[in-house]
Amino acid sequence: MITLFFGAVILCILAVSNYHSLQKLGFRANDKIGQLRDGSIGFLLSLIPVMALLFLTQSFRTEEALHPFFLLLKEHPHFSTITWIFISAVVVAPLFEELIYRVILQSWLENFLHPIVAIFISSAVFSFVHGFPDCIALFPLAFILGTLFYYRRSYASIVITHAMFNGINLAIALANQQSPG
Repeated sequence: MITLFFGAVILCILAVSNYHSLQKLGFRANDKIGQLRDGSIGFLLSLIPVMALLFLTQSFRTEEALHPFFLLLKEHPHFSTITWIFISAVVVAPLFEELIYRVILQSWLENFLHPIVAIFISSAVFSFVHGFPDCIALFPLAFILGTLFYYRRSYASIVITHAMFNGINLAIALANQQSPG
């Protein structure tokens, strides 16, 4: 709830400031089907490079390196835990993280740097925040999100891509919980 509140405050500040129009920052109500399509394509494009890097970094994935949500899920595999993780990872995290890393950081960097450099920097920051070894596997996702945002200027598209990605990871984690070993 705190994250949602903080995100709402940031949106209000952006709305009242003359920094950019909200539409220029990717908040558009038009072409909803196109934004959904772009978000779905972004998700599909991210799967192969991210999964390949997850496989290549598997040896670094220890119990200590697990994301806190996966540790919580392992310790308390209850419906209420799954529900809160779903809300946090599939709803709140994409809304908040895309606002911070793409809409604010990348848009700001694009004012001073070549777009590819801005995308690279915002992708690197996003990746590093997620810690090692996840930062390696998440960089392609972050780069795709940045590229999608640059070319489509759609907050909805990048949130959809991010939410689908987190949703599939949660589904895989839940499937692994159910399977023996």
